[in-house]
Amino acid sequence: MTQPPTPGQQPDRQPTAPGPAPTLTVVIPAYNEETTIGRALDALVAQGDQIDEIIIVDNNCTDGTVAVAQAHEAAGRLRIITEEEPGLIPARNAGIAAAKTPIVARIDADTVVQPGWAQSIREFFATADPEFGAALGPFEQYDMPLQGLQRFMVRVASDTKKDAGVQEARGVYGANMAVRKTAWETILPALHEGRGIWEDSDISLSLHGAGIKIAMLPGMKVQVSGRRMLSSRKSYFEYTASLPRTLRAHGLTKQARVSWIGVWLVRAMYFAVWIPTRSFDPVSRKHSVRRIFSDHEDRIIP
Repeated sequence: MTQPPTPGQQPDRQPTAPGPAPTLTVVIPAYNEETTIGRALDALVAQGDQIDEIIIVDNNCTDGTVAVAQAHEAAGRLRIITEEEPGLIPARNAGIAAAKTPIVARIDADTVVQPGWAQSIREFFATADPEFGAALGPFEQYDMPLQGLQRFMVRVASDTKKDAGVQEARGVYGANMAVRKTAWETILPALHEGRGIWEDSDISLSLHGAGIKIAMLPGMKVQVSGRRMLSSRKSYFEYTASLPRTLRAHGLTKQARVSWIGVWLVRAMYFAVWIPTRSFDPVSRKHSVRRIFSDHEDRIIP
């Protein structure tokens, strides 16, 4: 018979017994994404039966986004729902609420999951310690130059450490995250819905506040668009200012003040890579002076 631990002694952590891989839903909030969502859906459908359902959240689209999604319905497992309240956060919440599986992944409409992505998520949560309620994976930008710099920045941002063989991460990334439905329901009351909030930082802080760990899964790879770097200076500055606002919303006033150092470093990088990014043609993978002076549309969020 196993003896109970003596007072003050920590019980031995027993590995979770392998079980059937949990079912998985993928949620994609979408607002006018007809140029990107088709590629995202193609990659998800290619994952086969590793994904049980794909939910597209139509957040008042006025272009052909819904038509592109409907063209993929024949592949099965795809459902389109509508969220009339404008904004990424209401759309995200509606999609996750509609999911019926124990694991829900959330990606952007420009995210292209790589082979083995869904399998990596399901296998991890089938055996993971219950303390791990969320996961993220590495990403690269498929339409931006400086790939080596991107990989370095991802490693730095991930800030991982080993925990019983699992890479524990500091936070999730909105374009490539997965969460247990039970963990999501736990943190939902703590999440913020106002504009000017970094939703992935908001989720990360809420997970940490609830004592829920986040795992970095090397097999959960995606490619995403770097179109945010093509935004105007005003738009990009407004976007980066969301981090201090998010920290203040969680009562982290001191951290919010300190975070401005990182904000200005990111803004400086925006200027440093302005010419390489704006001159880069993602189709030819070459640079052109003409592209520097061409129009680049800001990423619009409803």
